[in-house]
Amino acid sequence: MITLTKRLDFYAAMLKANAFTPSALAVAFVLLYRHLNGRTGRCDPSAATLAYGTGLTVRGVEKAIAELRQSGWWEIKQGGGRGCTNRYAPHLERVNVGSGFKGRKTEQPFGDLAPKIPNHSSQNPERQFTRTNKNQNTARYARLVDSAKEDFETFWCVYPHRGDHPDPKKPARLKFSAAVKAGADPADIIRGAENYAAYVAANVSEPRYVAQAQTWLSQERWNDYQEAPEPPRLRVGMN
Repeated sequence: MITLTKRLDFYAAMLKANAFTPSALAVAFVLLYRHLNGRTGRCDPSAATLAYGTGLTVRGVEKAIAELRQSGWWEIKQGGGRGCTNRYAPHLERVNVGSGFKGRKTEQPFGDLAPKIPNHSSQNPERQFTRTNKNQNTARYARLVDSAKEDFETFWCVYPHRGDHPDPKKPARLKFSAAVKAGADPADIIRGAENYAAYVAANVSEPRYVAQAQTWLSQERWNDYQEAPEPPRLRVGMN
């Protein structure tokens, strides 16, 4: 299970390394928080999707991907995803063994974003949990809340809406927030919304039959749409 905390620690370690261009960091952020399935580890967005999510050009995304691959922080398998897209996997173990590359190492890869881990070999490890550590944890989870707000806006953009029929945004935001607080992965919800939109486009003729976003979220229907729907089969006429 790749939790939000693990992603935050990994991204913080990338920042601490001070060895990535802004474009590479932007692509890494979108991969971690928008497309990585925390339950299965699947992460295979297209370059065009990454370009939309980062504001970069497709060429800029391709350069950033090459940088991430060469850094050793990410495993990127060309053509390993759906539709011959790349498949991405962060090397989360780098957080535990030291973060910089190009010969640089650091004992505390998270910098100011992470709490100090107690040394269990010492006689009094509990002394390392200070008020400062608690403040750092509070700040870190405040950033998670801000990230959840951004995740909802991404969800709202990709979710299929109902035209002139009711689909209030505020109740949907509350349902989204409640789902995340209950442990749902925002990336799973967003992926489910994207796949549901594809299903609607292929199978639903009238917008009134699309579920309201708040209902869809309260029923946790993103779990039903973690895999992209199969394209409709062509019917061969009989002679």
